[in-house]
Amino acid sequence: YDSNTQVPLVILVPGIAPRVIDEHVQSVDVAPKIFDFIGIKKTYVFSGKSVLPLLDGKTFGKRLIIAQGNKSQIDISTIREGDWKLFVKDTGASALIPFELYNTALDPDERQNVLAEHMDRANDMVRRYRELLKKAQK
Repeated sequence: YDSNTQVPLVILVPGIAPRVIDEHVQSVDVAPKIFDFIGIKKTYVFSGKSVLPLLDGKTFGKRLIIAQGNKSQIDISTIREGDWKLFVKDTGASALIPFELYNTALDPDERQNVLAEHMDRANDMVRRYRELLKKAQK
């Protein structure tokens, strides 16, 4: 599934040597970085985080990375945290149904669905995703 959700982000910054950063970022992380880099004062809170600290070797730490799409008329969200990737169906009325969970460190090709063995982790990821959705709607 990563071939559908991972898109390289290339940033050229004068004075910073080229390198590969393995941290997962989202498209919402780009605007805060641009504002930080050119020194524009932010007049509101961005949903994303500036990627500028990543260029200095820092990490974002623990956070959910979200990708959303549609397959066969069903809304699908991918929730990623560290090595864990969870797929949920959004059936409307705030019903999010987990259906696949992978540990990408142990299973980088995402062939072994471990949802049954790690339902507590999946439920926690769904709970925190709902919290993010509520925040975004405010």
